[in-house]
Amino acid sequence: MKMKLADIVFPGLLIAMSVLGLSECNKFTESAALLPRICLWILIALSVGIMLKALLRKEDKTIAFNWGRAGIIIAALILYVVIIPIAGYYAATVLFTFALMFAFGVRNKVILIAVPLGFALFVFLVFGQLLSLTPPKPFFM
Repeated sequence: MKMKLADIVFPGLLIAMSVLGLSECNKFTESAALLPRICLWILIALSVGIMLKALLRKEDKTIAFNWGRAGIIIAALILYVVIIPIAGYYAATVLFTFALMFAFGVRNKVILIAVPLGFALFVFLVFGQLLSLTPPKPFFM
């Protein structure tokens, strides 16, 4: 696929999905809709930036789409959704992040441990403590 075309099509899809998400936010209370709206507007702004950059770029490279990597990501996401009710959000997130990093070639042990744990800690502190949101718990709790 031509890189310029990909940098126009995929951000366009993200913008369309973000607009759908914004319409769904109208069903939430104002306080519950605040964070999703902020994230979706940021996603729209970044997507527009990618599209503008692609439109202004003169050269156009051809890149091959890697179906293997796409399959790994889709399979990992499905497994992640299945594991959340079983292991709980934090354990599933650590496993998911670790597995994807390993699958895509990260072999540094410190990074393989620090990034998933750091991300789970960040989510716990920001969403669990600061915003008082409770993540899905394991089925046995």
